[in-house]
Amino acid sequence: MKNSITKLIVAGAFIASGFTGVAMARGMDEGQGDQAEHQAFLNARVSLEDAIGVAEAETGAQAMSAEFEDEDGTFVYAIELVAADGTEFEVLVATSTLTVIKSESEDDDEDDADNDNEHDHDNDNEVED
Repeated sequence: MKNSITKLIVAGAFIASGFTGVAMARGMDEGQGDQAEHQAFLNARVSLEDAIGVAEAETGAQAMSAEFEDEDGTFVYAIELVAADGTEFEVLVATSTLTVIKSESEDDDEDDADNDNEHDHDNDNEVED
């Protein structure tokens, strides 16, 4: 009986160590990405406070939350805001230039399919033929 319990414990430990090894290997890749993101955040020329100010000025709404993230190779602050009428906004502000990259609103009263109003600031300077 003791031998059976010992074998079960050893087998369980062996299986657990295999899962831990896989998780650690995956974590190393994620950890390297996290480390790069942390370094980018620490080196950002734009403060979170300034980015929130720009987003609030862009929308006339009040910030609810903000995140630092990589958006297609550009580090941005993604700021969620809400206006007095309940309209929600998401504004992306570049961490290197303090410029609004994208601003979209979502009206709570309409269906999601009809309510996304997106303004892409990358195309503001394009001239139509």
